Amino acid sequence: MYSVDEVSSFAVEFIADEAVFPVCSPSFADALPPSLAPADLAQLSLLHVEYQDPSWITWSQFLEHFGATEQRDRRVVTSYNVGLDMAEQGEGLALGWQRSVQARLDSGVLVRVPGFVMPKPGVINAYLPKHTAVNPFASPFVAILKDTLGTTQAG
Repeated sequence: MYSVDEVSSFAVEFIADEAVFPVCSPSFADALPPSLAPADLAQLSLLHVEYQDPSWITWSQFLEHFGATEQRDRRVVTSYNVGLDMAEQGEGLALGWQRSVQARLDSGVLVRVPGFVMPKPGVINAYLPKHTAVNPFASPFVAILKDTLGTTQAG
């Protein structure tokens, strides 16, 4: 049932894909030109979350994905949620991970900047220990996650 990750002490169960895209307040979006090139995006007020996690997507990586270079002026924020809060207040663009930002999009406090999405396939996984007994609730919980997240497409 679980695929085995030979490098670690865990069996890895794929749950869902993810996507990353720029988000901002509706008022910030209203001030953007109708067609935004990657180089234009790089010149806007970008809210940077500094993480040491190599799986975290930075503005530099995101812009490079679209062939643009990051600007030198950085607005560093202390956490992902602080960045989203600042974006809600019209202070710039944050990178939103779809599954965690969807409620804010649905409520209208944040909007996506059209034309930019970076797919992140296979990043939502369950890690189950290989050498110890697995919690009996793990399999039903993973099934619920797969059912819930697998039915909504990332991107």
